[in-house]
Amino acid sequence: LIYAQDANNIQQVFSSEKLPTLWRALPALERLLSAWEKKKDDPHYALYAEALEAGIAKILKYYLMLDSKPAFVLALLLHPYFKLSYIEMAWGGEAEQEAEKAAGKKDAKNWYDEALQIVENAMRTYWATRPQAAPSTATAQPTTAIVDDFDLHRRTLLTREDSEGWQAELRRYLKDVPADISRDTDIVEYWQVRRDLVLLSSL
Repeated sequence: LIYAQDANNIQQVFSSEKLPTLWRALPALERLLSAWEKKKDDPHYALYAEALEAGIAKILKYYLMLDSKPAFVLALLLHPYFKLSYIEMAWGGEAEQEAEKAAGKKDAKNWYDEALQIVENAMRTYWATRPQAAPSTATAQPTTAIVDDFDLHRRTLLTREDSEGWQAELRRYLKDVPADISRDTDIVEYWQVRRDLVLLSSL
């Protein structure tokens, strides 16, 4: 059956012996739901409408539980192709929340913000328990170099980023949209070389 083939195709995306596949869960379920919803409304599949309806209900039963499972959001975040942009596109952000409220749904959520809170909570926890570097015992060497206004400004920027800790790292990661990344990027290899994102690479 064609609709059964859809499920089999989705199942295959989780088949991997060497690469993590948890990040595939949300996009895969979205694709399967979309495929079955289109078939359900297609006259060519009228004979299978009842089975498709039951299948959609079963998927939704578990899919709607995923927003309370941080691991799925974090796995998607750590894939540099998706990050949190996928959540905003598939589930909605501030604009979609306002539209739903205007339509009478008072409990409408900003799903991007919900996902961001999951990420921030995880990073806050890791930041609090991260290994601390031993204080340096090196004696600062005197310098005769003239310190100008930009030198002082740059020191201020470095101090500010360090004091902001994980927030600065998260902002830097989310803002970056690298052109050489695809959904097939080896994310294990990616995080092995992203030494500048110390906290994220340890999640």
